[in-house]
Amino acid sequence: MPLSNRQAWLVRWVDGVSSGSAVLAAACLVGLVGLTVAEVLTRALWGASLLITTEYGGYLLLMVVTLGSGAALRDGAMIRISLFRQRLLPRERRRLDIGVCLLAMGLCAFGLGYGIRMVMDHKSLGILADSTAETPLWLPQLAVPVGFGLLLLQLLATALRVLRGDETSTEEEG
Repeated sequence: MPLSNRQAWLVRWVDGVSSGSAVLAAACLVGLVGLTVAEVLTRALWGASLLITTEYGGYLLLMVVTLGSGAALRDGAMIRISLFRQRLLPRERRRLDIGVCLLAMGLCAFGLGYGIRMVMDHKSLGILADSTAETPLWLPQLAVPVGFGLLLLQLLATALRVLRGDETSTEEEG
């Protein structure tokens, strides 16, 4: 049974959002590599440190992971243990996939709520990183609710695909 027009639109929209966030994740990865190279060169040439590489490298790594998670799920790049799953009949496999999506959506909703609360608390309290840069911690922490929100949306799109019998969403790649 194919997706309804509304469901198909939602799945396409979520896939587009995931693609956009994957581009941002790639840009963060380029920034992380650039920051690391700058730190190595600064130390090698002048014997000094940028003093922010570890802090901002961690922030960029967090953004790479959170912004890229939706696209990774969509593209089948998430880790999946298929030893048990591949032995199931297609109908049982779909039930398992829906159950896993629902469980993961619940966990993402919890993480999203907790992440929003964490960001709001740190912003209202004005908490700064204990570092040279004294970054307001709520700024890099925004990656947590954004990442959980993106993954939640992609899990919804995946569940819709599975419910409608799109086997490409439930079969492992080569």
